[in-house]
Amino acid sequence: MVDSKLKKARESLVAKLLEKDGFGNAVKPAAQTYADLTTKDLGRIAEQLVVRLNLFGGEYPSFLPQLIRGVMEHPNLSKSDHSKIDTFCQMFELDWRGDRSLENKEEYLATHPIYLSEIDKSNFVGYGTMGNAEVTTMLRQACVPFVSDLTNQLTKAASNTTNASTRERKPTK
Repeated sequence: MVDSKLKKARESLVAKLLEKDGFGNAVKPAAQTYADLTTKDLGRIAEQLVVRLNLFGGEYPSFLPQLIRGVMEHPNLSKSDHSKIDTFCQMFELDWRGDRSLENKEEYLATHPIYLSEIDKSNFVGYGTMGNAEVTTMLRQACVPFVSDLTNQLTKAASNTTNASTRERKPTK
């Protein structure tokens, strides 16, 4: 129940973050809603947030974790921006998920947070059902474009070495 009120406040904060749209036109705060934010808008917001985290020196205002959470929960946020924000938050110790909150310390770290959101999962989740044959085939296909260039370079290097060694063997007068 409390989170529903916080969610509305988070969404309102995130919607007011952009002063200009993608074309450089001023945006009226009431004109843009949380649902209207595009992936490009969220990318700009993410970039502007992460570069400023160091300025706080680890003492973040109380609204900032909620703001970060609002950005992270947006459905239009790309995986790369999600990963970027998450990495910077870990680096600058901003606990936007609440994992390190006082309530969790009563558990003596006996529980490990498991994030089941689709955006938190690795990009390799789909490869879990592959066998050795499929992996070998994919590796071969990935290497094919490079093999011919590599063999040409090695052949050229070998011929240059043999030419250089035959020139050195000629008797001098």
